[in-house]
Amino acid sequence: MHQQFCDPESALTIQEHHLQFAVLLERYHKQASVPAFEVFPPHGISKQSQHQISVLGGHIGLKLTGAEVSGQFYFYTEQLETGLESFDFKLSTSGLQHGPFWEINEVDVYWNAAWRSTKNTDLDIPSDYLKIQSCFNVPSHDFQLPRLSHSVRSGMQEQTSKAPLKLLHPMLGLHDELLECVFQSTQTSENLSFDLTQTAFRLAEESQLYSGLSKVKLVVSLPRYSSHESRHRIKALSTTILPRTAWQNMKQRSHMTEPHAGKHTVFIALGSNLGDRLHHLEAACGLMAKGGIRLVRTSGLYETKPMYMEDQGRFLNCVCEVETSLDPLELLTKVKEIESELGRVKTVDNGPRPVDLDILLYDNQVIGLDELIVPHPRMMEREFVLRPLCDLIPGFILPAERPGETFKEQLERLPKAGPILSTKTQLSPNLPPISSQLPDKTTHLMTVLNLTPDSFSDGGLHSIQNPTPLLANIKHQLSQKHPPTILDIGGQSTRPNAPTVSPEEEISRILPTIKAVRSDSSFTKLAISVDTYRASVASAAIEAGADIINDVSAGQLDAEMLPTIARLGCTCILMHMRGDPSTMSKLTDYPNGIIEGVGSELLARVREAEAAGIRRWRIMLDPGIGFAKTQAQNLELLRRFGELRAYEGLHGLPWVVGASRKGFIGKITGVEEPSERIWGTSACVTAAVQGGADVVRVHDVKEMGEVVAMADAVWRVG
Repeated sequence: MHQQFCDPESALTIQEHHLQFAVLLERYHKQASVPAFEVFPPHGISKQSQHQISVLGGHIGLKLTGAEVSGQFYFYTEQLETGLESFDFKLSTSGLQHGPFWEINEVDVYWNAAWRSTKNTDLDIPSDYLKIQSCFNVPSHDFQLPRLSHSVRSGMQEQTSKAPLKLLHPMLGLHDELLECVFQSTQTSENLSFDLTQTAFRLAEESQLYSGLSKVKLVVSLPRYSSHESRHRIKALSTTILPRTAWQNMKQRSHMTEPHAGKHTVFIALGSNLGDRLHHLEAACGLMAKGGIRLVRTSGLYETKPMYMEDQGRFLNCVCEVETSLDPLELLTKVKEIESELGRVKTVDNGPRPVDLDILLYDNQVIGLDELIVPHPRMMEREFVLRPLCDLIPGFILPAERPGETFKEQLERLPKAGPILSTKTQLSPNLPPISSQLPDKTTHLMTVLNLTPDSFSDGGLHSIQNPTPLLANIKHQLSQKHPPTILDIGGQSTRPNAPTVSPEEEISRILPTIKAVRSDSSFTKLAISVDTYRASVASAAIEAGADIINDVSAGQLDAEMLPTIARLGCTCILMHMRGDPSTMSKLTDYPNGIIEGVGSELLARVREAEAAGIRRWRIMLDPGIGFAKTQAQNLELLRRFGELRAYEGLHGLPWVVGASRKGFIGKITGVEEPSERIWGTSACVTAAVQGGADVVRVHDVKEMGEVVAMADAVWRVG
């Protein structure tokens, strides 16, 4: 039966109309960064050959079959109409929101693949062909392109079709071999399109001419036999469209820090399974800082079993984001020097070592040298690499693996062969670390010791002049069936409108107790936390033997606090609070809700801490129950605490919850005396355990120990 043909112009117009839906489907349904509209002709062009057009949109797609007659494409009208109706129906039932897609100020990027017999290829970025001028002296530093390859020469010599690229730049013109890439990781046109659309946006961001670029459309195409054909008439092999919003979302999801001028962003994996593993990793971080490598931030710390040679100790693993001006081989030399300085002597591949450093990513470069391969060739098979990488850049996409697939998605595809990998956070050298993500973790008790005369709950009960009764009370708490593991000492009240004391007075209150506890061997299993927001007090406390700094302001009340904690190298607790004790009760407006407000503000404090040099594995968080919160907000935080723990950017960090004896408990239960609010506190502690708290801060150790034991039995099931 003869079939009616639809002319190509109207067919393509219809396809462009539906392309906006396909693009949005990719962005919202699959959460991919770069959607694709692709036309696939077979190899060897001839008249009457069949062609398929695919408008890709996640699981929803449209495929059409047509024919080329005298250089024109034609499609069967009936199939086109049926296909579009089906596509419309799938889109209408998908629940996707959509809006205008085509915008002005677009740039078309064409990568014209030549025949295999030639090596000349062009990357064109024209917005107005009339403005292009020939220019052959454009310096290469004008273009900060991310994928310059060290292996381009060998690739060219192999006579492959992966030829170097040339750039045709608006207003500047052609610059030969500016982008010399052998796309070792780019096996398909889709992967190549993905790389080059990102490149175009990076170029645009550095150019005043294109700073407002709305989208990039990249066409990977095969030229016709005749050289005089218009560029617009070239048949497309692949078209990729990247809107600015998708580009910005991709960058935001990656969380990659922008390097300073002349610097490179590098991700380095660290591991240790000999000796004091944490000490080795932190020493390696310190040596990097001394060797021209600035540590930007770290992942969490993960304990993993050995992967290849199994008869050896378990590893501590992490990933660091660093900034350096060293080139890749200079950086490799430096990390090998650090390994040697810390005692690594390589006797067998994948064997035990005090420290191991591997370069995972160097900017977005692909490096293929005998000494160094980047991206690291085995990183995608290693959960102990991918999981810490996802602490830093979960949304980063490595086109070498699967176009549009993030590190987080790669991690989720790995086979689940063993127990959950959990972050490890040290409380004290003599205590097991907190494993925040294990489902059967034990909740820690933090007992409160207020050495102040004006604390809201127990002010004036403990004398710093006579520490004997005080130490006896601590020993009594440790003798309970469910003893505390952390002693939180405070010398400055943070209750609303509490008067301030001088740093010297605060130090004089807490130091004698810290020294007394540390001089008694019966307290070796007890971590000491100091409740202070002053850097000078924190420094004195750690030097006297404390392990943890518990700052209710998360570094906001003393600008030196976060740098001081970084210098001390201790674990810290960053609590959410607004204002100070005299103003916080009035600062309770959270326009986007309490979970979003607390989550975003704590994330900002974590970023500040990382920028100051505090390792992520040294950070704990506190939602700040009773601080700049109304009664309803306190209750909502407890009720939805699991959501707060899962807030993007905070996942894997341990949490402390301190609701003990708080005023809102008294208002709800009608119990005015803080020391009698045991039952209300019990309910709050249970809610905190259910929500995933790692530590509960309490005054009544015996009673709350029993509550925690029961709550753990109910909720902490492996």
